[in-house]
Amino acid sequence: MLFRSLVKPFTLADIGPKLRSAFAKFHNPANPERVYQLAKVALRNNKLDQAEAIYRDLASNGLKAARPLVGLARIEVKRGDAKKALRYLAEAEAKNPNFVHLYSERAMIYVQQSLWPQAVENFRAAIKLSPLNALRYKGAADILFKMKRYDEAVELLEAAAGHQLHFPDLFHLLSQGKFALRDYKAAQKYIKLALATDSENPTYLNQLGICLKETGQMDEALKVYNQVIKTDPQNRDALFNKAILQHARGECEDAVKILERLVRKAPDFAMAKAKLEEYNNELNKAAAKNGAA
Repeated sequence: MLFRSLVKPFTLADIGPKLRSAFAKFHNPANPERVYQLAKVALRNNKLDQAEAIYRDLASNGLKAARPLVGLARIEVKRGDAKKALRYLAEAEAKNPNFVHLYSERAMIYVQQSLWPQAVENFRAAIKLSPLNALRYKGAADILFKMKRYDEAVELLEAAAGHQLHFPDLFHLLSQGKFALRDYKAAQKYIKLALATDSENPTYLNQLGICLKETGQMDEALKVYNQVIKTDPQNRDALFNKAILQHARGECEDAVKILERLVRKAPDFAMAKAKLEEYNNELNKAAAKNGAA
């Protein structure tokens, strides 16, 4: 926007006056953007009375603006008055139902109150108005995971991926959602995409191993667990998952050896103890049966 009136190609000499003009506009005391910035700084520094005075002044000078009301809501959130904050946000929505930040702010208030359906509804409203903001997808997905609404979480995250949006754990979250839905083939695809940027992440690798096992790729799963254990010989998840895999392959004695090692190192690992007892009982029954024969 700053350079819209410039004819290409342009030089530094052409840009200079534009920059000076923009600087002058921003630092003009009558410029509302500068006033909003002052309010934000006051809010960030917990000077709540000062921030409130500025936002109230902005609201009185912009009777149709939702933005200062959202600012006032943020102040009330910091003061711990969620009820008053929600009233400000309702007023902001009445003035401008297309102001995306009011929905994000309201969603976060509902998150703090553990009102998950209301939080998701507001995250969805924010996403609809601003579909290219990756963090909104993540915020909504995090809540849906807590609610165990995996179908909806995956739907949102796949929409983010479809928009070519990326945040650090997008593919990991997608893999988690698909895994929870027992769609191991799709989960495997997303884990591999996550591994493309973090190739030695033990969490991703352990989950990949489980997906490979569940889709019948036993040898590949074993390779993955061995890769993790080679890097981290004490990795509890990899050792435990390898024991489960070896039992599934009919290698019960090998599975018991791994579990014995794991229980020695981690005596508080309840699942490992339970599996060790189960597999030992299985071996004892088999030995008794063979002896009787």
